[in-house]
Amino acid sequence: MTVKTKKPSKTSEYSKYFDQLKQITCNIYRILTSIHKEFEILTPEELYGISIDASIVSQSSFNINCSSNKRMAYVGDALLTLRIAELEYSRGNSGKGYQIVREHYSSKDTLSAFHDHWFGNTETLLLITSVGSNVNASAEKRAEFIEALIGMLHLFGHDKLANFVCKSIGDYYDGLHRSVYHQ
Repeated sequence: MTVKTKKPSKTSEYSKYFDQLKQITCNIYRILTSIHKEFEILTPEELYGISIDASIVSQSSFNINCSSNKRMAYVGDALLTLRIAELEYSRGNSGKGYQIVREHYSSKDTLSAFHDHWFGNTETLLLITSVGSNVNASAEKRAEFIEALIGMLHLFGHDKLANFVCKSIGDYYDGLHRSVYHQ
């Protein structure tokens, strides 16, 4: 005798994703507000945009009308590059020195390490493979999340917080850099 199992409905499948997205954004909000009180002005809707990975949006089985965090990451990358240029200009650096600093501050390794520094093992991205499991995002995805965070803050008019994140990345990198040379 064969027992037919019911295939989950699209509604229940969407519900799992939305429930997980709500949990992810609550965790992000909790961590950000523990880092800096001014993050309290963020709304869940603003955080949803940085937590949705392209793997979810590109699924043909989902017909959701939103963009992934990748678009905001482009803006965040540009803003981080600008802040690095301004910092290096104020330090009197230019040319090759700037290029080296920029490559290090905005590298996938630095940004993913910064992600881990702020968020630890907390899930920050809704990935197609992560629903119902504990799949960790790759270093590239974690770096993209940090860029999307900066981009979202800028796009929603939270430039003071965007600058705070950029400065925190620089401070984090400088701290790592100093500790390596002072050991």
